[in-house]
Amino acid sequence: MTEVALLVAFCAVMGAVAIVKFALADERDPVDAGVILVVWGITVLAALWTALEEGWLVFEHHLLLAVVGIVLVGSGVAVMVVYWHHSPQSTPMRRRVAESGERAESTDHEANGDSPRQ
Repeated sequence: MTEVALLVAFCAVMGAVAIVKFALADERDPVDAGVILVVWGITVLAALWTALEEGWLVFEHHLLLAVVGIVLVGSGVAVMVVYWHHSPQSTPMRRRVAESGERAESTDHEANGDSPRQ
């Protein structure tokens, strides 16, 4: 087994873990979906590399793996780019950060005897 085959196995395990975490999450961030697509695209491209090194499959299958891998990576990057700079309310992580900042701000005002929103 070549080093590239180990890369395929590692990427497949990481991709499976990412899918399970994404599926079990209460709120899903679109950027995470893009990352999952990129990871699976890299997995498919590494599988293509392994198939080329080991002499597995025929040309048509190599072409299919190449197209699928490139489409997965490209669509994952596109999803990440589109959703990267959305407003703080648009993604769960940014909402949590914004809410924790508001709570810290209101605590500072309350300590000074001010009302949090004037």
